[in-house]
Amino acid sequence: MASVAAPDPSLLKAQADALCREGQYARAAAAYRAHLALLPPDPAPALANLSLCALRAGDAPAAVRAAELALARRPRWAKGHVRAGSAHAAVGDHAAAAAAYARALELDPGLAADLAPARAELAKVATRAARRALCCGHEGAVTCLAALPASRGGDKAAPASPPTTLLASGGADGSLRLWCPATGACLGKTPAAHAGRVISLAHDARAGLLASCSQDGSLAVWRLASSAGVPRPALALAARLTVPGAAPAPVPVRACFLHDTGQLAGSWSDGAVRVWRDLAAPPRLNLPGPGPGAPAGLTASPDGALLAAVGEARCRVWEAESGVLRADVAPESGQATLCAFLSPQAAAGGCGAHAPATQTLVTGHWSGERREGRLMAWDVARGGAGWVGGALTGPLATRDDLAAAPVALRWMGRGFALLTSDGLLRAAEAGELAEMVEVGEARGGGAAGGAVAGHAWGSEAAATARGARAALATCPAGRRAAVVDDAGTLHVFDGAGARAGPGLAAGAVPRTLVWLAEDAVATGSADGTISVWRV
Repeated sequence: MASVAAPDPSLLKAQADALCREGQYARAAAAYRAHLALLPPDPAPALANLSLCALRAGDAPAAVRAAELALARRPRWAKGHVRAGSAHAAVGDHAAAAAAYARALELDPGLAADLAPARAELAKVATRAARRALCCGHEGAVTCLAALPASRGGDKAAPASPPTTLLASGGADGSLRLWCPATGACLGKTPAAHAGRVISLAHDARAGLLASCSQDGSLAVWRLASSAGVPRPALALAARLTVPGAAPAPVPVRACFLHDTGQLAGSWSDGAVRVWRDLAAPPRLNLPGPGPGAPAGLTASPDGALLAAVGEARCRVWEAESGVLRADVAPESGQATLCAFLSPQAAAGGCGAHAPATQTLVTGHWSGERREGRLMAWDVARGGAGWVGGALTGPLATRDDLAAAPVALRWMGRGFALLTSDGLLRAAEAGELAEMVEVGEARGGGAAGGAVAGHAWGSEAAATARGARAALATCPAGRRAAVVDDAGTLHVFDGAGARAGPGLAAGAVPRTLVWLAEDAVATGSADGTISVWRV
């Protein structure tokens, strides 16, 4: 009996390729499967083409399986990730599709132009699905947002009514508004809250107070109240704080409530930091700030015992009750850009947790002469590390190889996330400042280098309009971070090292954002709209 020649794998592959080019996708898929049954030494190309044919033949689940098998054999193959992205998009798994396209760009940045249409369409689909509410009403840009935990809604007799979070916004038109994030409904508005642009907001969840700083020279304090017989919340003016006798009148830039002390601190354009306890009286403390202009940062320790401000090239820390200067440091690190108290215990327990006795203050600096950014951690507990002769003289740790200015720092779990003005996002544990790792980079959607092990979230697209201090937010649980790039796209990273879904096209470039709940982020844009996103 004459022997039957074994099928030639290369011939079957060539036949399948030809059928695919002719658009005979079902027949091509069958030919690729016959080729793969012969166990070729490198099945990845055939699997990737099988994924394409299955997709065009209308069998998206089969396309996903084939693409995943191809990547199992060639995990660093950009084309395989492109095929996987197309297949995942076809079955409606937009997060997986976005991750696959992002990985393809990391491996081959030259694919950016080819993938741009698919990624843009994916962003549109994700945006439609993710936008929970659209709030409209401000005339001009939305300049600041604040999440206000509210009391339980509904009937007091109904214990099952869930706690709610309200959204407060300030605008360039001088107005303040309260919103329901779930529906986008405006719950209350104060059109003439200020005679000038609202610069920033701060809130005290325990006391139900909101503070607004404005270019009209006033720091207004509002009490969250309900109108008589109406459960809808409203903002009732509790006090309007100004600095009389000065010409021109100094402008409040930032405010912060000192936890559990009933005090409010504000930093002003004349360089001073002022502290009130009785809002009907003059400030009880007038503290000389760190420089002649408005401090670049103002923060209070989690227990409200300490107050810190940075400006020019120095940092000052005061005891909030007495106003006694605790520390005054001027490291030769250039212009101070930010400050924030960090406490691993407080971060693990939430923002309302009582702080431990020892506090760590992190400051950011930028030297234009050296083109060097620096982050420094200080032990401001008197007599701690770095103290010599009763004075704080040196930091606990420093990171001085940043190529741009630190512009925003937020809690993230037991550590923090840092955004620099070149669009790099970094993460670190509070006790591991020297081991801070880069997370990602983008300027309007460009790709960065390969992913970094350890604390890194992902290596693609996450940046902000340069200098926008409010363009970084972390979720209350500290497991995710959100940033807005300079093209107006919202990016979310989770704590497991992955982008949490595709970027969301926010439309008009957002000026500010705030995390509302575990699954919701709000952005305020230049066109006066506020979007609430399901993330």
